[in-house]
Amino acid sequence: ATFDPCRPVRWVLRPDGGPAGGELLVRAAIATVSAATGLRSTFAGTTDEPPTEGRAQRQPERYGSGPAPVLVAWSNAWETPELAGPQVGLGIAAWSGDRLVSGQVVLDAAELVAADGSPTALARPTVLHELAHVVGLGHVDVGGSLLQPAVVPDERFAPGDLRGLRAVGGGACS
Repeated sequence: ATFDPCRPVRWVLRPDGGPAGGELLVRAAIATVSAATGLRSTFAGTTDEPPTEGRAQRQPERYGSGPAPVLVAWSNAWETPELAGPQVGLGIAAWSGDRLVSGQVVLDAAELVAADGSPTALARPTVLHELAHVVGLGHVDVGGSLLQPAVVPDERFAPGDLRGLRAVGGGACS
């Protein structure tokens, strides 16, 4: 499943609980993934929508007609129990048929925001890693890859990651 490369991928940000400069960090990561995939992205604004398991793919009362935009949200283990323990982020793709249509990136503010309110060293690599899941990539067992199961403090995709991102961005137009 891939996003339609002929339509921009819309995304929204729930900034609550995020670090100072969190929106810029997310925008830069989305720009990096967009450049690697060839998929265009459009920021549809901020939201108060919480991340939820089984998030509705369509939310006309909140986002209008069409698929809900990809949600990027800072959260915690209380709100998102999957973040308890070593998990620092979640990247969840949502599809309809053979098309990705939406998704969520859920970021553990307790682990990714420092005591002074700045992003930790793992914040940017985590956002990149989880965005790669939303566009269709899975984990790989290759050292140096940003897509290995444990997030590493490397802020660049490895050559294999880039090949995968190019492939998921190369789907056919609908």
